[in-house]
Amino acid sequence: MTVLRKGYACQWCHRVHGHLEEQGVRVVDCSDPRGIREHAARARRMNLHRLVLDGGGFVSPLLLDQIREGHSPASDEVGDWAGAVEQTMSGIYRLQGRGAELPYPVFAVAQSRLKARIESYWITEKAVHPVEWMASAHLCT
Repeated sequence: MTVLRKGYACQWCHRVHGHLEEQGVRVVDCSDPRGIREHAARARRMNLHRLVLDGGGFVSPLLLDQIREGHSPASDEVGDWAGAVEQTMSGIYRLQGRGAELPYPVFAVAQSRLKARIESYWITEKAVHPVEWMASAHLCT
């Protein structure tokens, strides 16, 4: 496994990265094409397909740019990638207009029926339940 660090600051990123590295997970900067190339080569030696798990559309556009610029595995090698899972609409928007370049399928979680039919109701329930509880507790006192 390789985790590509996206470069935006969060309060505990250094702790997360440190823990991952202690577990033997490589953490590399996503703007460094060597990280993706090394990951691809390691997976190829182990006869494994790669899968991009992305939240925000950072990895696939970067990989496509690196392929176009000749900094990443050749597009025939990218065929070893099983695909990408994009979790956000911002990630889907970043891939718009680039469908012809994609050498692998992209599963858009943000546009899936699962997210629309199950997660939205779950989120609503989690948001409404405390409000209902507070309202009923207030009315009972």
